[in-house]
Amino acid sequence: MADWRGNQVNPKRHGGVRATLFLYLLVVVRSSVNAANTNLVGFFRSTHNMTIARSVILSTNFGGATWILSIVGSFVADSYVGRFKAIFFFGPFEILGYGLLAFQAHHSSLHPPQCNIKQNNANCESLQGWKTLLLYLGLFMVAIGEGFMRPSTPAFGSDQYDTNDPAQMKQKIRFFDFAAFATCFGATFGLVLVVWVQSFKGWNLGLGVCALFVLSGLLLGAVGSPFYRYRLPSGSPLTRILQVIVVAFKKRKIHVMPEKDMEDPELSDLSMDTNDGESLSSTKDFR
Repeated sequence: MADWRGNQVNPKRHGGVRATLFLYLLVVVRSSVNAANTNLVGFFRSTHNMTIARSVILSTNFGGATWILSIVGSFVADSYVGRFKAIFFFGPFEILGYGLLAFQAHHSSLHPPQCNIKQNNANCESLQGWKTLLLYLGLFMVAIGEGFMRPSTPAFGSDQYDTNDPAQMKQKIRFFDFAAFATCFGATFGLVLVVWVQSFKGWNLGLGVCALFVLSGLLLGAVGSPFYRYRLPSGSPLTRILQVIVVAFKKRKIHVMPEKDMEDPELSDLSMDTNDGESLSSTKDFR
């Protein structure tokens, strides 16, 4: 663990409840925007004249892409860039994505003419060509930003508590309780206010509000930078797994050693090559 300048953390200054207060605000704002994304089917139909089937498929694909990118985001954050950078370096992609969608919804030349698509005999022009690519680009940027922020935010919050301290361990458990409450509160706020703006004040304004909300959440979270504890990236776990497999393959014909000599120096070096310095003790299983 280190502070924002790379120095050793001071338990009295870094981490704890004070640090996670800023992250609660980020969770509330993010959740309000995510909940409003359930209204995207209306956006695709009213602004881009898509059929119900195409709107639902696109909305579902967008949600699926976000969850898949969450796996990628958590892997990159834990292995290479760190959770803080994953939040605040990739979070702006979500702002740009919502901004692009709002820009497209605002300018009539970037989407089909308005048409009452609910009428059975309506001959409405559908979204085609480069305008479709513009829509997909905006959605993809939102998915990238949310995909990196979604897993990194609660994980970064848990880093603010020392698991070796019983008192902080209890606070860490409470953190997840309050984070869940913040998620529900933000989702309720988004479903009431943000969806209302999108439905009655226009999608250009509604998507612009989403961009402003994400921006405000990142700014509020960045204010707590001097108080955070930062876990250094530990490298790819896949690399360590492959190293163990390679060592095991090289020694597949080795004779079983006495129990007192079972410690393998190479495996010990690999297991200790982490920030926590944790290793598993040898057992008689699979001998």
